[in-house]
Amino acid sequence: MPDPKPAVKPEGPPLWKKAFDAMERTVAPQLEKAIRTDQFADAAAALAKGQNQMRLRAERASRQAMHAANMATATDVKRISDQLASVERRLNDMAKQQERILTALESDSRPSVGATPTGRRKEVTRPTPSSVKTPTIPASKSAALKTSKRGARG
Repeated sequence: MPDPKPAVKPEGPPLWKKAFDAMERTVAPQLEKAIRTDQFADAAAALAKGQNQMRLRAERASRQAMHAANMATATDVKRISDQLASVERRLNDMAKQQERILTALESDSRPSVGATPTGRRKEVTRPTPSSVKTPTIPASKSAALKTSKRGARG
Protein backbone atom coordinates (compact mmCIF):
# COMPACT_ATOMS: atom_id res chain seq x y z
CA MET A 1 0.00 0.00 0.00
CA PRO A 2 1.41 3.35 -0.93
CA ASP A 3 1.95 5.88 1.80
CA PRO A 4 -0.25 8.94 1.44
CA LYS A 5 1.77 12.07 0.90
CA PRO A 6 1.51 14.64 3.65
CA ALA A 7 -0.58 17.66 2.68
CA VAL A 8 1.59 20.44 1.44
CA LYS A 9 0.78 23.81 2.91
CA PRO A 10 0.69 26.51 0.28
CA GLU A 11 2.92 29.46 0.92
CA GLY A 12 1.33 32.87 1.62
CA PRO A 13 -2.23 33.86 2.52
CA PRO A 14 -5.24 31.69 1.65
CA LEU A 15 -6.92 32.12 -1.70
CA TRP A 16 -10.00 33.90 -0.29
CA LYS A 17 -7.76 36.50 1.37
CA LYS A 18 -5.93 37.15 -1.88
CA ALA A 19 -9.27 37.67 -3.70
CA PHE A 20 -10.57 40.01 -0.97
CA ASP A 21 -7.41 42.12 -0.96
CA ALA A 22 -7.49 42.45 -4.78
CA MET A 23 -11.13 43.62 -4.71
CA GLU A 24 -10.46 46.01 -1.82
CA ARG A 25 -7.57 47.65 -3.68
CA THR A 26 -9.93 48.30 -6.60
CA VAL A 27 -13.03 49.48 -4.67
CA ALA A 28 -11.58 51.25 -1.61
CA PRO A 29 -10.36 54.45 -3.31
CA GLN A 30 -13.73 54.98 -5.00
CA LEU A 31 -15.64 54.40 -1.73
CA GLU A 32 -13.38 56.76 0.21
CA LYS A 33 -13.92 59.44 -2.43
CA ALA A 34 -17.74 58.99 -2.23
CA ILE A 35 -17.76 59.11 1.58
CA ARG A 36 -16.10 62.52 1.59
CA THR A 37 -18.87 64.21 -0.46
CA ASP A 38 -21.64 66.51 0.79
CA GLN A 39 -24.27 64.22 -0.74
CA PHE A 40 -23.08 61.31 1.40
CA ALA A 41 -23.14 63.48 4.54
CA ASP A 42 -26.68 64.64 3.71
CA ALA A 43 -27.82 61.07 3.09
CA ALA A 44 -26.23 59.86 6.33
CA ALA A 45 -27.90 62.70 8.28
CA ALA A 46 -31.29 61.95 6.70
CA LEU A 47 -30.93 58.26 7.57
CA ALA A 48 -29.99 59.08 11.17
CA LYS A 49 -32.97 61.44 11.48
CA GLY A 50 -35.31 58.81 10.03
CA GLN A 51 -33.91 56.18 12.37
CA ASN A 52 -34.45 58.47 15.37
CA GLN A 53 -38.05 59.21 14.33
CA MET A 54 -38.77 55.49 13.93
CA ARG A 55 -37.28 54.80 17.36
CA LEU A 56 -39.47 57.51 18.95
CA ARG A 57 -42.59 56.14 17.23
CA ALA A 58 -41.76 52.62 18.36
CA GLU A 59 -41.22 53.81 21.96
CA ARG A 60 -44.52 55.72 21.90
CA ALA A 61 -46.41 52.70 20.54
CA SER A 62 -44.73 50.43 23.08
CA ARG A 63 -45.59 52.81 25.93
CA GLN A 64 -49.24 52.98 24.81
CA ALA A 65 -49.44 49.19 24.55
CA MET A 66 -47.91 48.77 28.01
CA HIS A 67 -50.40 51.23 29.53
CA ALA A 68 -53.27 49.50 27.73
CA ALA A 69 -52.13 46.22 29.31
CA ASN A 70 -51.84 47.98 32.69
CA MET A 71 -48.09 47.40 32.83
CA ALA A 72 -45.39 49.79 34.00
CA THR A 73 -43.24 51.45 31.37
CA ALA A 74 -39.58 52.42 31.71
CA THR A 75 -40.69 56.01 32.33
CA ASP A 76 -42.99 54.86 35.15
CA VAL A 77 -40.23 52.80 36.74
CA LYS A 78 -37.79 55.72 36.47
CA ARG A 79 -40.26 58.12 38.11
CA ILE A 80 -40.97 55.69 40.96
CA SER A 81 -37.26 55.03 41.38
CA ASP A 82 -36.60 58.78 41.66
CA GLN A 83 -39.39 59.12 44.23
CA LEU A 84 -37.99 56.23 46.26
CA ALA A 85 -34.52 57.77 46.20
CA SER A 86 -36.01 61.05 47.45
CA VAL A 87 -37.80 59.27 50.31
CA GLU A 88 -34.59 57.45 51.22
CA ARG A 89 -32.66 60.74 51.31
CA ARG A 90 -35.32 62.30 53.55
CA LEU A 91 -35.30 59.25 55.82
CA ASN A 92 -31.49 59.42 56.12
CA ASP A 93 -31.71 63.13 56.95
CA MET A 94 -34.32 62.41 59.61
CA ALA A 95 -32.18 59.62 61.09
CA LYS A 96 -29.21 62.01 61.29
CA GLN A 97 -31.39 64.66 62.90
CA GLN A 98 -32.73 62.11 65.41
CA GLU A 99 -29.18 61.07 66.25
CA ARG A 100 -28.19 64.72 66.87
CA ILE A 101 -31.23 65.23 69.13
CA LEU A 102 -30.53 62.04 71.11
CA THR A 103 -26.89 63.02 71.51
CA ALA A 104 -27.90 66.46 72.75
CA LEU A 105 -30.41 64.97 75.20
CA GLU A 106 -27.88 62.49 76.57
CA SER A 107 -25.16 65.08 77.07
CA ASP A 108 -24.82 66.74 80.45
CA SER A 109 -24.33 70.15 78.89
CA ARG A 110 -28.05 70.88 78.91
CA PRO A 111 -29.62 72.06 82.16
CA SER A 112 -32.11 69.71 83.76
CA VAL A 113 -35.82 70.39 83.39
CA GLY A 114 -36.99 73.02 85.83
CA ALA A 115 -33.49 74.34 86.59
CA THR A 116 -33.00 78.03 87.21
CA PRO A 117 -30.10 80.12 85.83
CA THR A 118 -28.29 79.62 89.17
CA GLY A 119 -28.42 75.86 88.64
CA ARG A 120 -30.88 75.18 91.47
CA ARG A 121 -34.14 73.41 90.75
CA LYS A 122 -37.27 75.46 90.93
CA GLU A 123 -40.06 74.27 93.19
CA VAL A 124 -42.75 72.58 91.13
CA THR A 125 -46.23 72.43 92.62
CA ARG A 126 -48.37 69.50 91.68
CA PRO A 127 -52.13 69.46 92.06
CA THR A 128 -53.47 67.54 95.04
CA PRO A 129 -56.35 65.10 94.61
CA SER A 130 -58.71 67.42 96.49
CA SER A 131 -57.92 70.35 94.15
CA VAL A 132 -58.69 68.38 90.98
CA LYS A 133 -62.31 68.66 89.87
CA THR A 134 -63.89 65.52 88.47
CA PRO A 135 -66.17 66.23 85.52
CA THR A 136 -69.76 65.23 86.03
CA ILE A 137 -72.15 64.00 83.35
CA PRO A 138 -75.82 65.03 83.65
CA ALA A 139 -78.15 62.10 84.38
CA SER A 140 -79.99 62.37 81.04
CA LYS A 141 -76.73 62.07 79.06
CA SER A 142 -75.45 59.30 81.32
CA ALA A 143 -78.57 57.19 80.66
CA ALA A 144 -78.32 57.86 76.92
CA LEU A 145 -74.67 56.74 76.90
CA LYS A 146 -75.47 53.52 78.76
CA THR A 147 -78.31 52.73 76.35
CA SER A 148 -76.19 53.38 73.25
CA LYS A 149 -73.35 51.19 74.64
CA ARG A 150 -75.77 48.28 75.28
CA GLY A 151 -77.23 48.64 71.79
CA ALA A 152 -73.79 48.61 70.21
CA ARG A 153 -72.84 45.40 72.01
CA GLY A 154 -75.88 43.36 71.35
